[in-house]
Amino acid sequence: MALLRWVPGEGLSGARPGDQRLIGVTLARVHRALLDVSVPDAERFHWVDPRGEHLGIRPWIRGAVAGAVAAYDELDPRTLSWGLLHTDPAPEAFRLDRARGACGLIDWSTALCGPLLYDLASAVMYVGGPGHAGSLIEAYLDQGVVSGGEVERGLPVMLRFRWAVQADYFARRIATDDLTGIDSAAGNEDGLADAYAWFSGPRGRGGGRAGSDGRRAESDRGQAQSDRGQAQSDRGQAQSDRGQAQSDRGQAQSDRGQAQSDRGQAQSDRGQAQSDRGQAQSDRGQAQSDRGQAQSDRGQAQSDRGQAQSDRGQAGPDGSGRIGDGP
Repeated sequence: MALLRWVPGEGLSGARPGDQRLIGVTLARVHRALLDVSVPDAERFHWVDPRGEHLGIRPWIRGAVAGAVAAYDELDPRTLSWGLLHTDPAPEAFRLDRARGACGLIDWSTALCGPLLYDLASAVMYVGGPGHAGSLIEAYLDQGVVSGGEVERGLPVMLRFRWAVQADYFARRIATDDLTGIDSAAGNEDGLADAYAWFSGPRGRGGGRAGSDGRRAESDRGQAQSDRGQAQSDRGQAQSDRGQAQSDRGQAQSDRGQAQSDRGQAQSDRGQAQSDRGQAQSDRGQAQSDRGQAQSDRGQAQSDRGQAQSDRGQAGPDGSGRIGDGP
């Protein structure tokens, strides 16, 4: 992990001549500024081994890589201009600060010392090849870091080597199932397919065809397309499975909610029944109380009548209260 400082500006596209000139000028100025700078313990240029096991994942790769490495060795790298390389100067690595009118180059994590033409070949590759990079190459040469003769002699060979690096890189990622920085294996297949397209084209065949059998190469391309299609199909199936799982979870939640609702309704029904029974008991108790009160009232009435009769009997016929006394 590294803590980096944010660099203001916008990435370039490389599609516009103005962008290409900025790329060429900036790359040359960077090379000049870093001519005497070294990176301790940096990886040595170059690192491509045609004997690597990972190059066997497609029939064409080993031959293409071996031919490019041999052509580089024949160029005699000692006769080239060397310095600190960025190694991956894609257009988006160039940052243009329009407010200041300054353009810089970021992402130096893979910097090492090597032939300056390697960076130039990388930049040319990213904008579509020499036929589309005239403004970039001219702007680079105008800075005088590398001579026109060196570019004329070495750029085609170095561009071929750069495509071999591309093939080596993505073959290794495919062989080890390395998905760092990408969403799926299709990204690695696309990178390898780009290298194959160059090696099987006119410039690639001119320096050693990628595979001796054209039909085998066509089969490789079809296999790559088939692999990408299968990867897309797998992604679609995975999305479908995730959607089905979400639907199942939603249905399960709905079922649990319905069950809870049913239990709540049952509890409500039982509570209402208990309330109804309690009300009935209360009504019966009130009725009994009313009947008891009526009986009490009737008893009181009878008691009152008995008392009245007793009072009349006590008073006697003349109302004096005496019974049986003579004159």
